Amino acid sequence: MHNISLDHGISASLHPASQHRAVLRLSGNRLSAAIADTDPGDASTPGAEVRSCYATDNNDAAVRTANAANQAINKIFKRFNDHPVNEQRRAQGLMPATGIVTRGAGMLNEVHNMLRHLSLNVAVVASERTVLGLCKLFHFKPVTDSRFTAMPDTDLAAKVKAVDTALENSDIVYLHIKGTDVYGHDRDPVAKKELIERIDQAMSPLLGRDIVIGVSADHSTDSTLGRHSGDPVPSLINSSHGRKDECKNFGESQCMRGGMGRIGANAFLLSMLDHMGCLNDYSPADSLFVRRG
Repeated sequence: MHNISLDHGISASLHPASQHRAVLRLSGNRLSAAIADTDPGDASTPGAEVRSCYATDNNDAAVRTANAANQAINKIFKRFNDHPVNEQRRAQGLMPATGIVTRGAGMLNEVHNMLRHLSLNVAVVASERTVLGLCKLFHFKPVTDSRFTAMPDTDLAAKVKAVDTALENSDIVYLHIKGTDVYGHDRDPVAKKELIERIDQAMSPLLGRDIVIGVSADHSTDSTLGRHSGDPVPSLINSSHGRKDECKNFGESQCMRGGMGRIGANAFLLSMLDHMGCLNDYSPADSLFVRRG
């Protein structure tokens, strides 16, 4: 969407991401991320009230930003309301898609990244726009293909083949698969289980080689509730020269008894890097990324 002019010289633009998602970008002087979401979340659906954005910190920049966000949302509503797609939906007796809800405000700042700090070449095999956005932010190499989707129908064999190719010129290749999360939101645990089994099969060409493989997730998605949950995610590291524990299967109950214990994402990455021989034996230069105490 082209720039939308707002008050006080602020402009807004809407950038499409995966599925129903998009990024609302506000540009201008004296803006702040200290604003509330307009997204009501899942707790009170259906029929949850979408409220206006408001400042969560008592400062002029936050108030200015919240007002700009509300103004942008209203202008976007007017554009969407008159859009030919919505006119067609009304003619078909369907609900029009006329608005957006916002959440997770943030500011674009300099980002410190452990992998770049260690001068590692990183490739990202993905289709999901949020992941590719982070890839761009960190100056990693994106690997995309029309066969890759952010849905369960993604071509897993093609993705693993892309990983294999990228490993020729990369120190680390991140493979992102979104479909399990989709099935969790759809409350379809059987389909989620079957997709995990297909992922297992697709990854088999990477086994038996002198590479370190880590498997984890950014969060749990409860297939009963259909939403994200705070449950720990099962994770594993496969390394030809690493220690072995007593886990014979990969799942929540098995991994709870595993040798890694319950660790955070940063520690998981550090463990992988240690297996790869990439760390500097507690160099003071790495202290930005390693919590002490």
